[in-house]
Amino acid sequence: MNYEAQQEEQRIKREQERIRSEAKRNATQRERDQRSGKGGTKGSGKAGRISGCGFAIMRTQKLKTFAQITGAGKHVQRLQNTPNANPKLTAQNRQLLGSGNLSADVKAYIEQNVQGNIRKNAVLCIEQLLTASPEFFENDPDSEKLNAWVEAQKQYIADQWGDNCVSAVLHLDEKTPHIHAHIVPVVDNKLNQKKLIGGSKFRMRELQDEYAEAMKHLGLQRGIEKTKAAHTDIKSFYGQIQPMPAPDISISNSLKNRLNPAAAFADATAALRQELTTTKAQLAALQASQSNSKKRAKVVNKIKENADKSVERANSELVKVKDDNANLRSINKQLINEQAMHAEQLALYQKYIEHIKELERQEQLKRECEQLKQQAQNTRQYQKTDHSSSRGFGR
Repeated sequence: MNYEAQQEEQRIKREQERIRSEAKRNATQRERDQRSGKGGTKGSGKAGRISGCGFAIMRTQKLKTFAQITGAGKHVQRLQNTPNANPKLTAQNRQLLGSGNLSADVKAYIEQNVQGNIRKNAVLCIEQLLTASPEFFENDPDSEKLNAWVEAQKQYIADQWGDNCVSAVLHLDEKTPHIHAHIVPVVDNKLNQKKLIGGSKFRMRELQDEYAEAMKHLGLQRGIEKTKAAHTDIKSFYGQIQPMPAPDISISNSLKNRLNPAAAFADATAALRQELTTTKAQLAALQASQSNSKKRAKVVNKIKENADKSVERANSELVKVKDDNANLRSINKQLINEQAMHAEQLALYQKYIEHIKELERQEQLKRECEQLKQQAQNTRQYQKTDHSSSRGFGR
């Protein structure tokens, strides 16, 4: 037994007593109402025969992921172990709406009717469980009450949800017959669970009132409002439904086989055909699930291939970047070397300029010295000439 099955059994045990207590309180209150004159009165015809003989029961649950929807689909199609169901009676279950593949039905309806993006926390589907208290289905050898109840549920689903209900399955392999309806909450081409069924306790009470009113002609009553009994979710509720015991027909079958073997063979053939039909439906659902798994595997493989290609491209780009960095470092080193060489050449050039200037200064000094010498020599000659002239003039 896997972990989820163990958790389911624990929830079943925890909720069993609460459901029994709630049923006991409802029955007690009904008896008090009948004694005080508030109970339902007997009518005429079919409605009169079933008046005041049980409670209308409705539970809802939100499904936000396709994993939850797949799990719900496996439960309603009996594709997983269901401890509270009798496998010998599973062939009697009926598919009232839908293809038998809940995930595919929900996905197709969303794709056809929802526009724009879907929020991550959006409610994809609402599971609704419809049933009645066990005493309603008692003393019904011709299934008259059961058939009337099933027709009433179909009418309620059509009136309340319309095309939004993509699947409805009747379970008769448990002690109390019940229907699992799955509704996609599409309003104005968007998933909007709050607008469809509301998000408050008051709206949930209204839904209970509306369902009880729709079942009123069957003689079913609404449960007592504002009791201390805790509301039970769908998983816990159908976990409490006891397995339908298989009828002990070994003696009648033995007598029938002796008196009319042909009829017995025909009945056995019909039972085998019904079982084969159920097995084929279960096989088709498994094949559809396997096909979806293969499609998901292909998508995952394609994503992995694209990711590998992206990683390969990234590695190639990384190698190029590394090579470019190496080239840049080499170019930078060359530039540094050239800069140092240019600095040396500049220093030499500056020394050469200073040396040229020094030579020019020295040359300038030489010229100035020669000029001074020439001036001094000219001065001396002038003085000599002037002295000679003075002497001749004196004589």
